[in-house]
Formats: sequence, C-alpha cells, structure tokens
Amino acid sequence: MKNEKITNGLYFLMDDKRTGIIYGVLKRLHITPWQDQFADLFQDGCLAYATAFADFPGDPRANPPTPTRKSTGGC
Repeated sequence: MKNEKITNGLYFLMDDKRTGIIYGVLKRLHITPWQDQFADLFQDGCLAYATAFADFPGDPRANPPTPTRKSTGGC
C-alpha cells in the first residue's frame, strides 16, 4: 500500500510543475545543474517529497497543509 502512495506522490509532484519545489531546494543549497551530483540529488528530492506525501495523514490533495514561512534573516 505504501508503494502505491509513493507512486501517487510522484504523480502529484509531476503535475502542475510542482518539481519547481525540488529545484528551489537545490538552488537554496547551492547545487547547480552543472554539478555532477545534480541529477542524483534531484531524484532523491523527488523521492523524499513522494515519501512525505505518502506519510501525510489523510489525502494531501483533499486537505493541503497551511503553508508557513520561516524567516531566514537573509534576503
């Protein structure tokens, strides 16, 4: 059952250009597309997103969490 939820999480990530979340995290970590490990880290990020999607109580599509933004003190 968890594999099916992870698969659904990957489909959800790929819909509506949500992969920008993963690219944004990599950018914030100063990982550029020109680095050798970029593709591997992108895939790891997608799997982490899908796992979080699967672990979310209920259906994240029907009951999305309220976004919160923490101040980083920077730009």
